[in-house]
Amino acid sequence: MKKISYEKFIHELSVVFSDDDIVKDMILDAEDIAKYGEKRIALENLLENIYENEIIISLELIDIAEDAFSDAPNDYDKEIISDLRKMMRGNLKNDEYFEERLIKSDEEVAHYEELVAKVCAVRGENDRGVQNGYGILTSIYQNRLNLLYTSGSRNGEIRETYSNLLKYYAKIWESDNSYFELIKVLSLAVLLNIDSQNESLTILKDKIRESGYADYLVDKLMRFIDNSWNGCCLEFKWEKTYEPLKEIADCKDKAQALLLLKEYLDNQWYDIHKDCAWYDTHKTSKTAYYGYWSFEAGAIVKILSLDDSMLEKQAYYPYDLVHLI
Repeated sequence: MKKISYEKFIHELSVVFSDDDIVKDMILDAEDIAKYGEKRIALENLLENIYENEIIISLELIDIAEDAFSDAPNDYDKEIISDLRKMMRGNLKNDEYFEERLIKSDEEVAHYEELVAKVCAVRGENDRGVQNGYGILTSIYQNRLNLLYTSGSRNGEIRETYSNLLKYYAKIWESDNSYFELIKVLSLAVLLNIDSQNESLTILKDKIRESGYADYLVDKLMRFIDNSWNGCCLEFKWEKTYEPLKEIADCKDKAQALLLLKEYLDNQWYDIHKDCAWYDTHKTSKTAYYGYWSFEAGAIVKILSLDDSMLEKQAYYPYDLVHLI
């Protein structure tokens, strides 16, 4: 057991989870064991508790823990490190879970598209019920896209799902809709190389422009998607959301920008979304978990042409989408 790495892990974990009483108690228990010269057992117990309680820790912390074991790692040490990496990478549910959720998603799509088509034929697209149906389909396709990417599905399926998501999202978008949702849709347009003349994207762009929507990140994404976009807002429409990305996007030093982005992903991104419906869904017994992905971080990397090799194994970073050809 490397004493320096063990102590660094305990210190870093204490800083990251300074407001989490459960983790603080775990650390105290580990330190009690370590007092008797059993740092290896202390760290093993601590990591096991973190895993069993489905507490997501950063790749950096996992690397430090692995280094602490590196002088003479046993099979159990290797297994717990591997389990933590799998959990961090989004593998919080097994393949059967994703297969079942995707089948259910297909059934929901078929049901609501048929229902909406029937109502639309009678009442027209502006009917309240039709608009509500479009909203439901938007939500289904958003969740389906996350499921596909988390489960490692083919890019073609992801593209097709995004195309449908964009079609319905453009129909229902209003300026007071979810900001997080808008950023996700636009970030995916960047990552999937959606043509600026795409019909659904054009409808969405026109709606955003006509509403006078002013937001730094929306304009940043839009200017990359469509070089004719002239919005250049310097502020964010909503506070305590993606403000850290402005410092990253405006940074002239690419190496520094990448370090700032890693800090954002490791220590800020997940908690920024604590009020979102999907937050901590991996801890529930319900079928509400679809994967956690920072698509906007991937979009920023693509826009800035950063070397993201150091982020390949980061928990929330959609590395494969960033490198989609």
